[in-house]
Amino acid sequence: MRFAVSVVVGMSAILFSSCTKTANKGAVPADQIVAHIGEDVVSKSEFENELHLSNIPVDRQTDPAAMKRVLGDLVLRKYLAQNARRLHLDQKPSLVMNINRAQEQVLASAVIATMIADKPLLEVDIAKYIKDNPARFAERQLFILEQISLEVGANSQVFIDANKAAKSLDEIDGRLALFGVPHSRSVVMVGSDDIPDEINETLQSRGDAEVLFTRSGNKATYISAHKARYPLEGEAAAVVARQALRNERIKADLVTVADAAAGVTKYERQYNALMNAKVPAPIK
Repeated sequence: MRFAVSVVVGMSAILFSSCTKTANKGAVPADQIVAHIGEDVVSKSEFENELHLSNIPVDRQTDPAAMKRVLGDLVLRKYLAQNARRLHLDQKPSLVMNINRAQEQVLASAVIATMIADKPLLEVDIAKYIKDNPARFAERQLFILEQISLEVGANSQVFIDANKAAKSLDEIDGRLALFGVPHSRSVVMVGSDDIPDEINETLQSRGDAEVLFTRSGNKATYISAHKARYPLEGEAAAVVARQALRNERIKADLVTVADAAAGVTKYERQYNALMNAKVPAPIK
């Protein structure tokens, strides 16, 4: 839902003093104020940060329509926050916890970003990752997956049990129609690097267009895959490798950080037994 918000930009210094204080910030110079919302203000740097967080491409961040939408949303959010403080909602225990949680998430993300910045990736690291993972790059394949999906019910279970070894999707499609089992048929294209390793290995071990049966919860799927070599090279490969290496480094760093956190943490009563108990891995 959109709200129409009228914002006065570049207010005259005649109407306002040279500096204005916001509810949560120090004084903001008058020439850096974008808008006033009662006693609160939007600063230029705050507005620019909002544009950045809105995922608007840099070349569109000066587009009047985009700027108007982002600024209007920012003003509305501040206005609603003002009303929340006026109603003392910011002192409500459950909201205080949520506010603290949001702050901790932002700070945790900032620490992770700092850890990444402190360990810049070298071109030799990227080249080595590409060489060590040929299935994701030089030997990457493109799968054209044709699939038939259906919900598992009393009627469909009998059909599934009788047709797990079917040789073609056309055969399955025809039988499903004959038995009146609701189903859908679709085609998707996906790279071998974009699907789980176990499914990738299964598809690689099967012949072209051979039918694979899978089941997840109450959904059953018959898949027929056509494979084609589709290497990822050059700058496109470097981009993927760079992100994958960053993710690997983050995971490794988080293991170290988690160990450090455990070293300074003391759990009380039953929570100590809970955190030290061996529990089964979650079902994926």
